[in-house]
Amino acid sequence: MDFKLEVAKKISKQVDMELEKVLSLIEIPPQSNMGDYAFPCFQLAKVMRKPPHLISKELADRFTGDNI
Repeated sequence: MDFKLEVAKKISKQVDMELEKVLSLIEIPPQSNMGDYAFPCFQLAKVMRKPPHLISKELADRFTGDNI
């Protein structure tokens, strides 16, 4: 199973962004204690008209308890 692809699919559905675009934005954080993957929400801020930190919190809340 390609974990990065599975994460990208779930994010893509939540933010209405093409899967390929989400995949291209997912990064590996510089420190392992920051997680396995990171998704920058700056590009979503203008479209969603919200600050990136609120977008990331909303995404995290949606995925809490999810098996991703």
